[in-house]
Amino acid sequence: MINYVMACGGLVALGLTFLVDPSYGKLFVVLALIYVFVLAIRWIHGSNVSCPLCHGRILHHSKCHKHRDARRVGLFGYTSSLFVDILLKGKFTCMYCGTPFRMRR
Repeated sequence: MINYVMACGGLVALGLTFLVDPSYGKLFVVLALIYVFVLAIRWIHGSNVSCPLCHGRILHHSKCHKHRDARRVGLFGYTSSLFVDILLKGKFTCMYCGTPFRMRR
């Protein structure tokens, strides 16, 4: 979700750089650096997370076929929808095997 906010903010800052004032370019560079940093952390952390049942890497995009019970929320992809489900509901469904899991407390 942070990456979506940084990407939208970066696009707005880029537009303001050309339309209003070139000083918004500094904001664009800062938002772009934050975007890349968060993306790198997500990639490093996601390489170690897998489904307990099928061992599919649920935080990395794969060209494997998704299970019919895999969920997508709005414009988000399968992985981003997984984060939304974990944060809001405390459970998720594996996009590869379709098994529902509850997060431990």
